[in-house]
Amino acid sequence: MRFARWIAGLHHLCRADPEGEKEEHHATGHDAVVGQILGQHAEPLRVRRLRALMDEDPRCAALIDSTANLLRGKFSRARIYEDFLDLFAEIVWACLLTIGNAEVRFLPCRRRDAGRTPEYLVTHPASDFFGECRRIREPSGVVITPGSPISTMSYSPRHYGGAHDNQAARRISDAILSKLTQLHPDRPNVLFLYTSAFGATPMFFNDALRLLEGADDSFLAARGYRTRDAFLADVNRISAIAYREEGRGGDRPRNLVTRVQSALHPLPAEILEWLENLDFLGAAVGL
Repeated sequence: MRFARWIAGLHHLCRADPEGEKEEHHATGHDAVVGQILGQHAEPLRVRRLRALMDEDPRCAALIDSTANLLRGKFSRARIYEDFLDLFAEIVWACLLTIGNAEVRFLPCRRRDAGRTPEYLVTHPASDFFGECRRIREPSGVVITPGSPISTMSYSPRHYGGAHDNQAARRISDAILSKLTQLHPDRPNVLFLYTSAFGATPMFFNDALRLLEGADDSFLAARGYRTRDAFLADVNRISAIAYREEGRGGDRPRNLVTRVQSALHPLPAEILEWLENLDFLGAAVGL
């Protein structure tokens, strides 16, 4: 009898741990999906970031897994790391929305002659809306001259390019301007901004909005707007702007969210508060 109990105990000790098997299976599965998406560009930094999102929450993993083919097409064009980070910002926001219990559907890119579409359609119990994402890159060798990448107006023309020029605010306002023609005309739109370039402080973000409010006729004409009304028609497609800085700690809410008061399709206050409080708690907490 003792021998039989000893054999039974030995058998119990030698059995594989089902939880350990499950974790190993998930790890292997995540690695396979990340490898499929990144392909020949599976460098360690890229792999680590994408894995962090998949490890954050099963819902993030399911979203990335279910859109792997579409994401592979996007990331196959990201030859340099900065290009990868531009696309990665779209996945960060999509995962945040997903763990907030919204359904996120990535939209296929249209042909160039058909006009570009928003990144995704978001379905939330309180409202459906389209999401368009833009990462603001860190400045590198910026020279302030006519026709430079920083092209929006500054607070004062005499400070343009000088020590008091608000370059951070103008980079944000440029990002907003670049997305106006990609918004859906008949539904609410949220513009998602993401950066690690500078502090996501209310000062820079709110200053950027004031720059756009104060744009003069010559600036608008240079942007292709014949009248101010035409410019405002595009601006009013934005229902809200959500702004997030990578790795920003401190008090919550983490995200800066601004309602566009004149929006053609406003979003409920419930959605704005929900967007403010979206955050990661696990492997992707620093994103």
